[in-house]
Amino acid sequence: MIFKEKNNYGLIVFLSTMSGICGLSYQILYSRILSTYFGSISYVAAAIIGGFLLGIAIGPLIARRMTPFIAHVEAMVGVTGLVAGIFFLTMGSQPLVWVGGIAESPLLISLCAGLIIAVPALLIGLSLPLFAIYLRYANQSADDYDGFRVGYLFYNLGAAICVLLVELVLVFSLGIGGSTIAIAVLNLIVAGALYRYLQRPPESFFEAELKIRMPMEHYRKTGLIVSGALSGIFQILYLKAALHVWGPTTLTVASVITSAFFGIAIGSALIDRVRISFGQVLLACGFTIALLFVSFESIIVAWSYVAAWASETYGFENLYLFQSLFVILVGLPVFILLGSTEPAIMKGRSGAVFEGGKVLSMSAFANAAGVFLMIFWMHERTEDHIMLMGLSVIFLAIGLMTEWKEGRSHVKA
Repeated sequence: MIFKEKNNYGLIVFLSTMSGICGLSYQILYSRILSTYFGSISYVAAAIIGGFLLGIAIGPLIARRMTPFIAHVEAMVGVTGLVAGIFFLTMGSQPLVWVGGIAESPLLISLCAGLIIAVPALLIGLSLPLFAIYLRYANQSADDYDGFRVGYLFYNLGAAICVLLVELVLVFSLGIGGSTIAIAVLNLIVAGALYRYLQRPPESFFEAELKIRMPMEHYRKTGLIVSGALSGIFQILYLKAALHVWGPTTLTVASVITSAFFGIAIGSALIDRVRISFGQVLLACGFTIALLFVSFESIIVAWSYVAAWASETYGFENLYLFQSLFVILVGLPVFILLGSTEPAIMKGRSGAVFEGGKVLSMSAFANAAGVFLMIFWMHERTEDHIMLMGLSVIFLAIGLMTEWKEGRSHVKA
């Protein structure tokens, strides 16, 4: 059962981190498996990012009802991983007959990839809000925001750490199918620990949390939804640029995803240590994206010097490590700010466990909408540099609007 001693709180944090490691590992491994059959790494990766975002969006909406089944959710994630790993070991890289009819259509590739990962994406999307509920229950003496913040931080930190380890170590040692099975086994171990040590919080806990919940203002919801959609567009835009500059490889995809999740983890850790409002975070996003726009050619030139130095000093065979680090660092400033938006909007709010789930859901829905808008419409209709500047201008506009509204609310108070 779950107790309130410090060590059990730490156990939940540890299991949350392990769950995050498994969740993002699947995102990388499913990208590899599906791109083997569909042949388009860019469209498959984009569809999987969008599919996982939809899972994260739906998960918080049903998390309370699924609270008793957190161990079952983790076990089902592990089972789907086992099925995927065994399928790949059985089929290998042999072409699937039915894939031939859709291989030339980016739309059909994206739709099929999204449908295939829909169930595991939904299950993985449930994990974070469920862990946030148990963290809050295990440490009720802490600030009300603590369960959301700690769960958000460590789940995403685990996710960020695992990506390159999977890509550079696990896949190299065990192959794609073997790696998927290994991660599935880890998922099942986490599920066993959850089943052994956790017990559902009593109904009185939910009632108390719901009573202190603070409804969100409309202007904050607007800022959250717009910034979420812009974040989705930026993720695909940066993925597209990285694949173009550093090559269409799974390592490039993994590096972009690592940058995004390290940004989320760092942003959520820094937001409590920096006095910055939600509106100021949005303004900083606009300025940082504008800076990335004006400096991108210089960044490419800098990479050419770094690549030449790394190849000469450490050998061409080790260049991929520097490439990965470069991709992560270039995107990190923007991703840190994007990762700060949800914690910034929840900072100091009561009922953060359940209200935070709604915030995460709204942001993820908007994020997924931005991803799919980019894949299916903006990708071929708008120049990349125009989109990047457009993102900057819109972030600045909603940041100014939010700051003005927050200023007015403080004056009235």
